[in-house]
Amino acid sequence: MKKYKVGYVAGVFDLFHIGHLNLVRNAKNECEHLIVGALEDDLVIHFKGKAPFIPLKERMEVLAACKYVDEVVPVSFENINKMDAWNRLHFDCLFSGDDYSGNPYWIEDQKNLQAVGSDIQFFSYTKSTSSTQIKRALRGHDDYLDEDKRNLLVDFCKDCDRLYIYGAGVYGQRMSEMLHDNAIKFDGYMVSDITTLTKPVTDHPVYQVEAVMPGENVGIIMAMKETFQNEVRPQLQEKGFSKLFNILQIL
Repeated sequence: MKKYKVGYVAGVFDLFHIGHLNLVRNAKNECEHLIVGALEDDLVIHFKGKAPFIPLKERMEVLAACKYVDEVVPVSFENINKMDAWNRLHFDCLFSGDDYSGNPYWIEDQKNLQAVGSDIQFFSYTKSTSSTQIKRALRGHDDYLDEDKRNLLVDFCKDCDRLYIYGAGVYGQRMSEMLHDNAIKFDGYMVSDITTLTKPVTDHPVYQVEAVMPGENVGIIMAMKETFQNEVRPQLQEKGFSKLFNILQIL
């Protein structure tokens, strides 16, 4: 007998690949009935700033054809929240890749699910293949030519009265160098928790998110991995920051 009766996993599942297959296969191994949620196109645009390659209807058909999947449901703004999803589906466990393991928001979600008798289980993330890697390969390894990259960055920055880089790690430093190379000044770095910085940043001040006032012309360059961007983008939008730039377009 399997550990759970009903399991649930949600994602974009764009350009279905081995990482997606590993996730649903591992989830099915743990439950009798696996429900897979596919994010609606508008929701993907909201989180990632761009539409998926494959539209929702086709992504759902691909998932439904997978032998490990028992049921496919669309995920909208109404049920993207994990507790809202549980209220509809009453799953015994939500499954995810371990790239979210340790995320404070997911830890809080796990506590809320455990309070109603459900749980979250993480599986090892397949690092060899991702939808982002496939998209870059389809475009000749890179999304844009160097000149296009510069123009995207300049066009975004030129209308900003204040400009911040969200993230002070490797991606943030690379973006700082790119701004410097293009003679673009920025006001500093933004981080969710300044106490977690592992290396000191000395070229610009570092601000906690709450210390930066939102505004129509306040631009934020999101300098982090895609998985973290998906978490941070809606949080920034809720705080009133609407002018956001996806660093993955140009790195």
